[in-house]
Amino acid sequence: MIWLNRRATRLTLLGALVIIMIVAAGTPSHATSYFNRWASAKKQWVITHRDAYENYGSTSVKITVTKEKSTVITAGVTVSVGATGGMGAFMAKLGAEVGLELQASGESTKKTTIAVEATVPARKKYVFYSGTRKAWGKQERVGCDSRRCRVTAKKEGKSWTSRTNGVYQCGTKPKSGLSKLAKRDC
Repeated sequence: MIWLNRRATRLTLLGALVIIMIVAAGTPSHATSYFNRWASAKKQWVITHRDAYENYGSTSVKITVTKEKSTVITAGVTVSVGATGGMGAFMAKLGAEVGLELQASGESTKKTTIAVEATVPARKKYVFYSGTRKAWGKQERVGCDSRRCRVTAKKEGKSWTSRTNGVYQCGTKPKSGLSKLAKRDC
């Protein structure tokens, strides 16, 4: 009788183990849901052209300043292997994330000099500048199944928004991000 009870216990345990294996095998572990998240997104002011001019005379002077290119910003996207579905229109998404309307991939800021006409008062120094705001960011595509979540693909990109020209009078308080950068040339 003891021998039969042991055998019945073994069969019961074996049956329970088989049921657990069937239930576990029936649960699709490959069912994955995906979502996109921003790992980083930043923006900053950049001067692309600059030139300083000081009027040593006693009257105002109307001049045309040719601002030399100092920085060129190119828009582009780098895509990792497996970056498919749901990660399109990267520049529009990055622009929305940083609050700017960005240029399309492959565009760049002006690579030549820019001419600006202005009047400079006597005995004043001005910095003529042109610039923009650049933005860059990284978006990750995350896939989650019943066991874990992991990054399955990445897109990184950078771009810039429209160009802004300006003149900063040395010795005054800068009013914007670009004029704060222009102040360094005084």
